[in-house]
Amino acid sequence: MFVTSQFVFLHQPKTGGTFVAAILSRLHEALGDRVETVLLEPGQEARLPDPGPGRVLKILIGGRHQHGRRADIPPQFRDRTVVATVRSPYDRYASQFEFAWWRRLPEMFGPVDVVRRTYPRYPDLTFADFVHLTNAVSVPRGAGQSEAATPGFHTYQFVESFFQEPENAWR
Repeated sequence: MFVTSQFVFLHQPKTGGTFVAAILSRLHEALGDRVETVLLEPGQEARLPDPGPGRVLKILIGGRHQHGRRADIPPQFRDRTVVATVRSPYDRYASQFEFAWWRRLPEMFGPVDVVRRTYPRYPDLTFADFVHLTNAVSVPRGAGQSEAATPGFHTYQFVESFFQEPENAWR
């Protein structure tokens, strides 16, 4: 998350946000602004310095990742315009597939033995297997809700990222 005096940039994964954040940092540094990195825990209510003229905040959630959600924006900055990059869901799936994080962290899709029952070659997935598995296990379902009635992973992640109260949006 990148907070300026005029807007908050939210970086949804696999949308080019790392590039945008780097350009924003370089631009503000070139203008003579001080870019400060702030580490916040999820849900932490911190009173942060106002990034007025001459100061920009780069907020890392959980002390490590740049993918803050709208709900993570500190209260004093929630009145600012929220901007983000968007990417075609198909391109996001392709980028996620090529990034292949599940090969390094196979337990990310749940218990590996359970996943292997459906995908015996896991973590060596085809693209189609990856898309199906992502939608099958990465999106919570309500009681009795079928897979067909559940929004896809990218819809789920969009709501979680950009709605102020995502839990209320699902209801």
